[in-house]
Amino acid sequence: MRKMISFRGKAARAALAALFSAAPLLSFAPAARSHEHWFDPGDFYPSAGAATSLRVCSGHHYPESGFAVKDEVLGGVILAAPGGGTSKVPTARGEISHAGSFTTATEGVHILSLALRRPGAADPAFELKAIIVAGGKDDPSAYSTGKGLEIVPLASLAEAAAPCGIPCGILLDGERIEGSLTLFDDGGGSAALKADRESPALVAVKRAGRYLLVAQAAGRECSLVFEVRGGKE
Repeated sequence: MRKMISFRGKAARAALAALFSAAPLLSFAPAARSHEHWFDPGDFYPSAGAATSLRVCSGHHYPESGFAVKDEVLGGVILAAPGGGTSKVPTARGEISHAGSFTTATEGVHILSLALRRPGAADPAFELKAIIVAGGKDDPSAYSTGKGLEIVPLASLAEAAAPCGIPCGILLDGERIEGSLTLFDDGGGSAALKADRESPALVAVKRAGRYLLVAQAAGRECSLVFEVRGGKE
């Protein structure tokens, strides 16, 4: 089982600050990259039983979606519920994104996932993920699907309060691997990080808001979107 990190207590915050200072992180600056793909849920922290809107976005300038991928590439959005049940999330293609909605029927961690795949290709071209915490019941040990390439936070997203550092690993079929990460904020800034098998990357979040994290590893790419709520006093 992966060791999870708590944000609570002075000792924990001091340890996190020490890890932060040693983390392999570059300062925010514009990044020259190809287009990205990401989920845009209406709410990362809905009530249990609530219906939540969802967009599948693509483009060069997060958080603005620039185009909608073709239906034959999109595949299907999957919602994994606490306890292991899964369901398909129907979406419709619009001019600049695919749109739909999902319901978090129970409290706990729900994971949205999607594998973009070119016709005839063995591996996905890009894998998308979003972590939804319903009813205030968070559990970082449930953040991994164990399938495909994914970014996995190793600390509670619901407890995080900016400014903070969130340790994240890159996993392939449930095993941690090395790779590069790029963090995008909604103001156009970006930061480059590295993660390896032994040491997670520490993602520096300077203010409350939504963020896009993109990983490149094992010749593949994936994304995770998350929201950090109100800042620390």
